[in-house]
Amino acid sequence: MYSVLDCLYVYRPAGFSSLKALREEDGIIANIKPIGSDLIRSYVVTRDGEKVSDLDLGGKVLKSQSRYSKYDSEYFYYDFFQRRGCGQFIWISSLSWQVREEEHCFDEWLESTSKIANPTRVGIFIEQHTTKYHSGSLITERGMYSIEKGSIRRSSVSPNGCLVAYGYGDYRSRKGDNDYRQVLKVFDACKFMEDRKGG
Repeated sequence: MYSVLDCLYVYRPAGFSSLKALREEDGIIANIKPIGSDLIRSYVVTRDGEKVSDLDLGGKVLKSQSRYSKYDSEYFYYDFFQRRGCGQFIWISSLSWQVREEEHCFDEWLESTSKIANPTRVGIFIEQHTTKYHSGSLITERGMYSIEKGSIRRSSVSPNGCLVAYGYGDYRSRKGDNDYRQVLKVFDACKFMEDRKGG
């Protein structure tokens, strides 16, 4: 299976399903459904399939790709399809394998769009796409902030959890024009929230 964290293919251990590759030193999140049971059990296993720890996901299957936040040593996953108009977000500590969950619900206009989520130190950066409307938003415990309106693509967060880099602008050239007009932008989420303290 392909590991987005290693940018290479890794061995898929037998006997498990819904595998999510972690960093090499952490192994793989794997599920198993015991015979005669409807309950899915989750584990952290080595890349050879040896169990390292139980993982309390409450029978959920992780939907998104693994994202790792170096600043807090946590893996991040999201699912926008569990409940209409809402997103479920899961953080898993690579130090203790404890699981933390949050659910956020969105305005009606956000319900039917394609969305990508990235964790930052101060909240979750949501990149959304429709055929006509693209945007970037920051969800924090204080609320949801509109950060960017227009075509954004491939957002990525710096190792310190503060800076979000993304391509901005039309990513297709005009007919017969080889000049692609998308530029790189960097949003400082930590400074953005610091500037709003007490406001």
